[in-house]
Amino acid sequence: MFGKRKDSKNKAMRDNEELTPWERQQLLREENIEKKQKKSKKILISSNLVKFNGLRKKRLQKRVITLASIFGISAVISLYAILPVSRVSNIEIEGTDSQTKTAIIEASQVKKNESLFAVVPTKFLISQRIKNDVATVKDVNISLEKNVVKFKVTEYDIVGYIQRKNTYYKLTSNGRELNVGQKATNGNYPLFLDFKKKTLLHEAAQQVGEMPKKVRFGISEIHSNPTKVNPKRVKLVMNDGNEVIGSIDTLAAKMSYYPSMAKALGKKGVIDLEVGAYAYPYNK
Repeated sequence: MFGKRKDSKNKAMRDNEELTPWERQQLLREENIEKKQKKSKKILISSNLVKFNGLRKKRLQKRVITLASIFGISAVISLYAILPVSRVSNIEIEGTDSQTKTAIIEASQVKKNESLFAVVPTKFLISQRIKNDVATVKDVNISLEKNVVKFKVTEYDIVGYIQRKNTYYKLTSNGRELNVGQKATNGNYPLFLDFKKKTLLHEAAQQVGEMPKKVRFGISEIHSNPTKVNPKRVKLVMNDGNEVIGSIDTLAAKMSYYPSMAKALGKKGVIDLEVGAYAYPYNK
C-alpha cells in the first residue's frame, strides 16, 4: 500500500519534471482555482445554513408572539366579561316624554345587566327597531358612556290624539300613531274623532302636520264627516268657537286662509273650505 502511494508521488514528480515552465504555471493556476471554488462553496453552504437558521428562528419568534397575543387578548376579554363594568347599568333617554321613553325601551330590547357585547355590535339594528316600532321617533342616536346606554331621540311633530275607550294615543306628522297610550292629553293638540278608516286618519294627521303651528294649535277637534259625494269631508271645531268644513286632501292648503277669514267674519260662525272658501255666522 505504501509502495503504491510512493510510486504515485514519484510519478507525479516525474510528470512535473517533464512539463515546461509555462505548463507547470498553468497547472498551478488550475489547482489554485479549484481550491478557491471548494472554499467558496463551503462558505456559501455555511452562510445559507446561518440564514436558514436565522429565518427559522424569526418565524418561531413571530408565531410565539402571535399565540401569546391571542391568549392575552382572550384572557382580558374573558376577565372583562365577568366584571360588572361590562354590563348595562342604566338606560337614559333624551328628547321625549315618559310614554315614549317606555315605548323606546320596549322596542330597543336593551335590558339592565345585559352584556355590552350584545349592545355595541347591534346599535344600528336597535336604532331600526325603535324607528319601526315607535311612531313618534324620526331618528335616534345610541351611545355608551362607561356602561350606561344613552338614546338621543329626534321626534316627528305631534299633531293630535286619537281616543280609544279611555286611552289617548299620539298622532304624528308622518301619519302614524304611538302604540303606548296615556290617560289624558298634553298640550294644545286637537282630538281626532269618528275616523273609521285608518288611511283617512293618517292622511288627516299628515295634512295637520303641514299647517303652520299657529293654525294647528287653534284646532280643538277634527271630526270625520263623510258624505256620498266626498268621503274625505271633515269638520273642525276651533278653540275660538268657529267651525270649519273642509276636505282632507286640501285641508293644509286652505286652512292658511282661516285667520283672515275668521277676522273678516266678525262673529262666531262656519267657514266652509270644502269647495271654494266662504263663511257665514251661526244665526244665518
